[in-house]
Amino acid sequence: MTKRTIFFACLVFLFAFLVRAIAIDNRAPFDWDQNRDLEEVIKIRGGEGSLLGPIVKGAGGFYLGPLYYYLLVPSFTLMKGNPSALPLTSVIFDSLAAVLIFLVFKQLGWVRQTLITLFYILSWHLIEASRISWNVALSPLFIISVMAVLNNIIASRSAKNLYLWGFLFGLSFHNPSSYPSTFQEICLPLKSLCPGLLFFLGSTYPSHRLRPQ
Repeated sequence: MTKRTIFFACLVFLFAFLVRAIAIDNRAPFDWDQNRDLEEVIKIRGGEGSLLGPIVKGAGGFYLGPLYYYLLVPSFTLMKGNPSALPLTSVIFDSLAAVLIFLVFKQLGWVRQTLITLFYILSWHLIEASRISWNVALSPLFIISVMAVLNNIIASRSAKNLYLWGFLFGLSFHNPSSYPSTFQEICLPLKSLCPGLLFFLGSTYPSHRLRPQ
């Protein structure tokens, strides 16, 4: 990776983060789900670690994976227990996803790469969704990572990254909203702008309501 690429990747992250972090205290929702997640993070920070996340609300509820909640602990600790750490962490995840999009679409040329990255960063729906503290925030990051590694395996016809792909694919199961897109991406190597956009639109659009009730 060249210094020029690293420089622009940092700019992409900074731009995406600033766009999403503006007035986050007023725009980030804090409902039942967020209160449940906050309690889980407080337990983990207090030494009550678990291999299971909290249970999803409802009669047909199921346990979530714990990865997301462990990832919330560092920012929660650095911000001295401020609940705003949760939506800010989601914003960081989404900003990292924007960087991955910038890097993955590099092979399409500077113009297309820039347009797709800006489309992701400036999408109003994605900006609003990124401010919600929930495990769905990990979906774009996981899906793009898995696809990037898979595309590298296919393009290079080498299995040297197969273990990395399997590791990322396994981690994606901590997030139920990633299931459909994760399986779809296996059949979608990035070869042109059209399938790339299909992947982009399908995997970054949250599968649930924009704001949890």
